[in-house]
Amino acid sequence: MSITIRLKENEEWIDFDVPTEWKDMSVSYWAELTGIINSHQEQNKLQKSHYEEKYEGDGGLDKILGDIDIVDDIRLNGEIFKFLSGLSKEDMKKVDMDQVTKVINTLGILTEEYKPTGARSFEFEDETYYFPSEMLKKNTYGDFIESTQLDTTIENMKNGRYDVLPEQMAILCRRIGEEYDEDLIPAKTEKFKNLKMDSVMEFAFFFDQSKHQVAESFQHVFGEKNKSMMEVKTRGLYNAYIKPFGWLNSLYVLAEKGVFKIEGKNGIDSVKDTNLYKVLTYLSWITAKNEYESKVSEKISNPNKVS
Repeated sequence: MSITIRLKENEEWIDFDVPTEWKDMSVSYWAELTGIINSHQEQNKLQKSHYEEKYEGDGGLDKILGDIDIVDDIRLNGEIFKFLSGLSKEDMKKVDMDQVTKVINTLGILTEEYKPTGARSFEFEDETYYFPSEMLKKNTYGDFIESTQLDTTIENMKNGRYDVLPEQMAILCRRIGEEYDEDLIPAKTEKFKNLKMDSVMEFAFFFDQSKHQVAESFQHVFGEKNKSMMEVKTRGLYNAYIKPFGWLNSLYVLAEKGVFKIEGKNGIDSVKDTNLYKVLTYLSWITAKNEYESKVSEKISNPNKVS
């Protein structure tokens, strides 16, 4: 539940609600709030780095860094309070810092770790949406790459993950009988930005665990073993040109080879509509086969080499 804070400002009372639980906040609200915090932490890091270089070896450096943290905490609390209350910058100048501290202290949620309940569905706008199947066993390869590709994109952009969760849920969470429709994902994503954070966190834990289980089941595909010798020798070029495409690399290769071709569909859609485990099993076999052939070739070329 939320709590209502009442402040007296210019002889007038101002009321605003402060969320105290995950279910009190939408994902867009939480993303904005954590964005404020992350921005301040980055600024604090840069400022301290500047003084560490400037006063390296100075006996008073620790005090300078400590003072920076104190000032930054006050500034951050003010920014969070401004966000929660909706007060203007001018009105914020009139607010007593004791009031700010009191409000910030109610935000235990900022320091509490979310504890998943094991939910596999959520209610939204009077409808029930279900998480994907356990370990994604009933999902398509398209489901997997469309959702995990977002993680790759965000990693490349160096942003927080909360930005992608509504879209990942739009791709993977469906009502009974609902089919995946790429054209509807943008509108569904916009709606899901209003999801409450308890539903979003449940999905995040479920999806992370599912991806880990899939990776454990197909180590040839996800581990270092799936790196070819050419890829290892040219790692710099690979990281620069190929790696940013993530799972799209395997999609394009399989489509180009015509693997999993479905009548009436092009190569890419055919692969995307194939069961995830069927595709990963094939990729595991190809990886193992290539590794075996490489070992045999190396043995023939260097018969005296101890492997």
